[in-house]
Amino acid sequence: MKFDDFIAKHGTATKQGAGAKLPIGDTGEFLVVVGLESKIGQAASWDMARLDKTSVNFADDMRAIYARFVIDWSIEDKLTHKKVVRIFEERPAMMADVIEFSQNSGNFTAP
Repeated sequence: MKFDDFIAKHGTATKQGAGAKLPIGDTGEFLVVVGLESKIGQAASWDMARLDKTSVNFADDMRAIYARFVIDWSIEDKLTHKKVVRIFEERPAMMADVIEFSQNSGNFTAP
């Protein structure tokens, strides 16, 4: 097997970096989320490892990190990091959905 063929078959960072649609209920709305093995996900993993888990700001820090996983959405307004953080503040279960979605490699490698 050639190197490029190996990467195309087994590589995950690029595929996960392209993102996949995470539906928001049955509304037709969605978030485009990158995977944990993407460059964004890898950087976030290191940032999480360095967090002070005893900090009073820990929840805010986690929201800020996981908001980076959202790279697009179906909402009419322009996507900003601050708006994604606000969604996570107003609907905490959505952050849990993003975490679970980003960790499932099948969301990014399925045909």
